[in-house]
Amino acid sequence: MKDGFDVVTDVSALLRVQPITSQLGVGGNIFPDFRPDGRADKIDIVVNTTGIINSQMQIGYANVNIYKPAVTVGGKAQADQAGLRSLCKLVQPYLDGIWAHSFHTEIEEAGQIERDTDGSYFANITVKYYSLNTEFKNI
Repeated sequence: MKDGFDVVTDVSALLRVQPITSQLGVGGNIFPDFRPDGRADKIDIVVNTTGIINSQMQIGYANVNIYKPAVTVGGKAQADQAGLRSLCKLVQPYLDGIWAHSFHTEIEEAGQIERDTDGSYFANITVKYYSLNTEFKNI
């Protein structure tokens, strides 16, 4: 049986490939669950989950949040839409239609920009996660 920790671990592993990690720049990283404070000047990816159901075919959702520093336009900070779009396009093939040994992923919602509570911007990709529960006992 998989749990939320497994969802985050599995989806994060899909993203830990050179074409993605090389675009994170100096100090950029992939974090589970939460982004540490004070990283507004870094490109980061955060993977968290809303949970996974305990049934024979387990289904859960992961949020892949891609952070990119804001740009200044007319003296005001705004989301770097072009940069966020480019990063979303980069990671999507590593998340959509992936069949791994113990799970399968599909993109449910692709790349909508949101503003975090600290004022930073990120693009959210929602990933649907499937796993066959080989230990299911509730039949």
